[in-house]
Amino acid sequence: MMSFRVITCALVMVLSVENALSSEFTLVNSCLLVAVNGLPPDINTGGFCGVSLPFSDTSRVMRGSSVAEAAFALDQTQFLTEFMLVGAQGPTTARVSIVEDRFYIRPDKDLHVRFDTRFDFDLPAVGMAAAMSFGVYDPDNVAPDLYSVQQTHYSLQGLGAGVFEASGEFTIPAMQTWYMLSTFEMRVDPTALTQHGTGSGHLRIQFIPEPTGLIWIFAGALFLAPRRRVVR
Repeated sequence: MMSFRVITCALVMVLSVENALSSEFTLVNSCLLVAVNGLPPDINTGGFCGVSLPFSDTSRVMRGSSVAEAAFALDQTQFLTEFMLVGAQGPTTARVSIVEDRFYIRPDKDLHVRFDTRFDFDLPAVGMAAAMSFGVYDPDNVAPDLYSVQQTHYSLQGLGAGVFEASGEFTIPAMQTWYMLSTFEMRVDPTALTQHGTGSGHLRIQFIPEPTGLIWIFAGALFLAPRRRVVR
């Protein structure tokens, strides 16, 4: 009897863990972009579009001395992007090194999201800029953003190292498709001459499970706990 109870409860706990640690949503569409953009034909792009979960891969592009590189790891619990940017001037105009994530997600029920991001950069010369943005939008409505944050630093505001940091939590309403966009950029103008701007960082988007699944895990653990017999 004890072994049957253990096996049954173990199965319940495994299923509960799986449900508790994953969130219910559909990744409708996606594009994971790395690019170095100047004036055509001074353009190079890479990345992945239309991925399905789980997904893990890296992409790197170069144009001259400019580089955009990112590693992507996506599943039902979190989306993680780790990136590196090098910015250098183009032949006649500015170049922008970019890493950009575009997700269209449709939650089956209200989806609680937690994110954190950090972008460390170094702008050693004038004519450089670093920027980051993250937001969630209704693609069919021009109403205010569900959530958004943006930060930009120009070398004229101060040369040298700097950092962007942001974090927050919000809830994405169920039963409609939402557009989630993040962008990290390093821009270098010809005035920077031979100097390079550099940067690296990450964006982590976590999908928080409902507490009901965790309650089932706790209940299963109590059921498995050894019971003491009372001897009279």
